[in-house]
Order: sequence, then C-alpha cells, then structure tokens
Amino acid sequence: NELNPIADAILSIVLLCVTPFIWTFAQIHDKLMFKFLNKTYIYNVSWEDPRMDHRVFNLTEKDHVITIASAGCNVLDYIIEGSMVTAVDFNLCQIALTELKKVAIIQLEFDAFFEIFSKSNMKLLKEVYPTKLRPLLTKPSADFWDEGVNTIKSFMYSGTSGTMSYFLFRVLFPIFGLGFIRKELEQGTTSEKLTQMVSNNSYAIRGIAWLMDN
Repeated sequence: NELNPIADAILSIVLLCVTPFIWTFAQIHDKLMFKFLNKTYIYNVSWEDPRMDHRVFNLTEKDHVITIASAGCNVLDYIIEGSMVTAVDFNLCQIALTELKKVAIIQLEFDAFFEIFSKSNMKLLKEVYPTKLRPLLTKPSADFWDEGVNTIKSFMYSGTSGTMSYFLFRVLFPIFGLGFIRKELEQGTTSEKLTQMVSNNSYAIRGIAWLMDN
C-alpha cells in the first residue's frame, strides 16, 4: 500500500514527540533488567528458529555446541541433532528454566509436557514437580523452582519477555486498534486473510512496531 504523505508526516511528528519519554523508559528498563537478574528469567521461549542453524551447522555426534541457555528451546533442539551441548547464561534463572525443560522431557510423557509448557497447566506442574522433576535438578535450579512452581501462573506470560508480550497483546494492541489480531490467531484465521487485515492497519502496525523496538 502507498503511504499517505500527510498521515505519514503526522505519524512522524507524534513519534518524534514521544521519543524523550521512550528514552526515559529505556533507562528505567535497563535498571529494572539488572535488578531482576538472577531473580527471574527474561526469556520464557526462544525466538530464534533453530532450523536456520541446522542448515549451516550440519550438527553430528562429533560436534560440541556452546550456546547461551536463553529459554532452553534451541539448546534442546541441538541435542536432537546428536551434538553435545553446553549451555551458559549470565542469568542463572535461564539455566533453571532450561534444566526444568530437559528434566521434563526425560521424565514426562509428551502429552504431560505439552500440557505444562504449551497450555500452562501449572496445576499439573505442581503435581509432578516434587517426585518426578525436582530430584533430577541441580540445587540452584531446584531452589529457584521450589518457589517458582507456586508463583508462576502461566509459562506463556512468565519472565520479563512474557510480561511484555502480555502488555503488547492485551494492552497496546487494543489501544492501537489491533485487538483483532489476537482473536483471529485464536480462531485459526488463514495467514492470507490475516495478512490482508493487518495491511489495512499499516499505520497502527508501524507505530506499535516503533514503540516496541524503542
């Protein structure tokens, strides 16, 4: 779609006016990140697509990958390819999350694993944690999850990135008139139809993308 010069200029002025506030928020955000470091994890899921890595790495049992733990998703995916993996992270809570997923894969059936990490069935996690998961965790990870299983309400919206996702989908999207996106995703709308609906709201998309990036 061609941009309307007047609307584009108005949007640019609005964004310019809010820039000082965004800068202030960024400073506060950085301080908060360091405050929460080793108290909670940041990433609840890994955003990168490991299939791209597989095309380049061609991992085998002879390989040893050293990578940041992040949410553990890609760490565990590399293991599927047969390689040895060492996960490291500045935030020990990310290690705790990675360990929990690893132990859950070993100890639980697929349906139970899916219920916990995809459907955020925290009741099931509380049931299996003491006997099936905790005994195989390292002490630092067990210490984290002894409290975490009772305080985390949803894996989907847990961690600071999960909190930001909640804020994006439940607060900002409706404010920008984009609340329909979440509803359409839940209803299984085709990508072609959803793309068309989103393209009709290009200015709102540009505004919210700029806001989240900054």
